[in-house]
Amino acid sequence: MIKGRFWVFHSPPVKAVVARFERSKGHEVLLEYFPPEWAGDIQGDGATAYDAFVGKRPQVRVAGCMAHARRRWFDAAEAAVTPSATSCSTLDSSTGWSARRVSSG
Repeated sequence: MIKGRFWVFHSPPVKAVVARFERSKGHEVLLEYFPPEWAGDIQGDGATAYDAFVGKRPQVRVAGCMAHARRRWFDAAEAAVTPSATSCSTLDSSTGWSARRVSSG
């Protein structure tokens, strides 16, 4: 069995969707796909490849997956934990979702 990952890239301005199968799930795939001068936002699933990519391309921002973020909030609710800065910190590190602006009030 061949293991790999489908990378899907969507660009609404040019009405294009590209799906690539790669054996790697590393940030090298992103570096190869996006030209060095490209700047914009990408949405990721919290994989470390996105953080590594942004580390090399500071003009790119990563938006995390809201389904992954939602799952963490439901996990906290099931554990009878009040969502707080602590749960937001967990959200941020596990999903890449930018929860840094949330405070526990």
